[in-house]
Amino acid sequence: MDGEHGLKMIRKNIDINKLLCKLWITDALYVIPANVTNNSVASSIIPKIYQRDFKRLYLSDQLFSLNEFLFLCSSVKDLTLKEVTVKNGDSNVIPLAKLVEKLPNVKRINYIFTTPSNNTSKNTFKQLWKIPNLSNYNYFGLGMFLGSFV
Repeated sequence: MDGEHGLKMIRKNIDINKLLCKLWITDALYVIPANVTNNSVASSIIPKIYQRDFKRLYLSDQLFSLNEFLFLCSSVKDLTLKEVTVKNGDSNVIPLAKLVEKLPNVKRINYIFTTPSNNTSKNTFKQLWKIPNLSNYNYFGLGMFLGSFV
């Protein structure tokens, strides 16, 4: 299958628990669970990662701790989050603006909201505009917006 930017993408189902070696991931990581109720696929990959050099990260239907999320995003320039929830240590959902604030190296973000959106409020856009690194983004997309910012 041809992917974005003319790259050839090969999809394979991998049982991460059967991997005997560590992963060195280059270019891109796409985590799209076969079963959307398995929201910890990406979290289960983290202990298996030896080196992460990927610049593109696509996460779908996942639940993360903030530390896991920041670990995966450390080298990312192009980020897509589709129905992803990030929680802090006390299990509270981290607002979208706080996540963006913690991603100073990202240049492109596409965010597809969870349903119902659990990390946005009427103040979200006000908070986003105050983030200094937001002006460095080449693209900032929001999809499936169901809330009210009025």
